[in-house]
Amino acid sequence: MRPGLGHVAAAALVFFASAAVLVVELVALRLLAPYLGLTLETNTLVIGIALAAIALGSWAGGRAADRIDPRDALAPLLGVSAIAAAAMPFVVRAVGMIGDAGLTLLAAAATIMIPGALLSAVTPMVTKLSLTSLSATGSVVGKLSGIGTAGSIVGTVITGFILISAVPVTGIMIGLGVALLAAAAIVLAGLRRPQSPPGGRASGAWRCWRRSAPAR
Repeated sequence: MRPGLGHVAAAALVFFASAAVLVVELVALRLLAPYLGLTLETNTLVIGIALAAIALGSWAGGRAADRIDPRDALAPLLGVSAIAAAAMPFVVRAVGMIGDAGLTLLAAAATIMIPGALLSAVTPMVTKLSLTSLSATGSVVGKLSGIGTAGSIVGTVITGFILISAVPVTGIMIGLGVALLAAAAIVLAGLRRPQSPPGGRASGAWRCWRRSAPAR
């Protein structure tokens, strides 16, 4: 049987993915400021694009979770998001140097939509893996939704009050990309590792990953 996600691992994935979406959104505002200005219209566009990415990712991730094994999708979602996030400042600046506001906005939209949608697909994937009984559906969905919202709040506060003022935006996005790649590697290793046989020994980290996790 293939291993599932423990409660701690599921919560951590949803929290981190949700926080990462808000990091991308806030950094996009800073990146676009030199080319489009830091105006109400720019803010509205970026927020709207980020919300569209969240909606698209949540919907598509939920549909995909019903058609494929979410364990096969989590690591790729995080890995591709990592590449897109790290490339974001380079793409926006390269297009911004052309001087065409429309192209700059399109580039920004793409660099927000891709990682935002992929990261937003993590929550429905994790939710599907965490559901073991229909009688607990409300509790599982509500808990993970709350954890995701908490992650978004933390991502917003840390980025807005600490990271942007202390770290160059390129460094923020490369750092986020590295963190997402590390998360993808951990997920890939954790979900592919065979379960310990009854009476067998497992490492402390692995026990934490597998705690209360259903095998499917």
